[in-house]
Amino acid sequence: MRLTEANAAQRAERPPSTTLTSFFAMCESDPFAATLMYVEMPKYYTWNQSTKKFQRRKQGTPVPDWPQVFSTDALGRMYTVHPRNDECFYLRLLLVNVRGPKSFAHLKIVNGHQCQTYREACQLLGLLENDSHWDLTLADSVVSSNAYQIRTLFAIIITTCFPSQPIQLWNKYKYAICEDILHRLRIQTNNPDIQITDETWRNRENICHFIDFGHYSIKM
Repeated sequence: MRLTEANAAQRAERPPSTTLTSFFAMCESDPFAATLMYVEMPKYYTWNQSTKKFQRRKQGTPVPDWPQVFSTDALGRMYTVHPRNDECFYLRLLLVNVRGPKSFAHLKIVNGHQCQTYREACQLLGLLENDSHWDLTLADSVVSSNAYQIRTLFAIIITTCFPSQPIQLWNKYKYAICEDILHRLRIQTNNPDIQITDETWRNRENICHFIDFGHYSIKM
């Protein structure tokens, strides 16, 4: 169907059915589906292209304690997502670890807590690597390196190692990262008493304007 101004709102309210939204619906209505992860659906269900719905397989190995449920050796496949594609990456991570989600919003609920992002949900579920290694690496660098070298190391960690809590690393080491920036600002303004204020720290775009991260593009 062609998307027009007249039907755009209707499409937004009632998006077309996909295998993922159908999986959510099955988890709402089918108790057995609610025990599965998204990638496990093809083992027990087939996708009906005409109705855009999953339906239980009618042949295969009977599943104990679940009448009319049959399993096969069919494998589910999901597209890979690069970690730089933030929320899509974390959504995929949840889909291969969480059983029986009923909606996109349901995936963000962990132990009764409504997370703001998929990343936060992954963090609370313990699906992300601990940042202690990167913390110790930066701590060692503070002792032996100048501010530019610390910035470069921080940029490499953020852009290639994908720590789970980059903002926490920034907040812990921002003074060491920006030490020479403050010195430069004092010279430029001829004001030896100038300090980087809390408001300046909150506006990371202003900070990154002064910081040379070399060839690395920082997103926090």
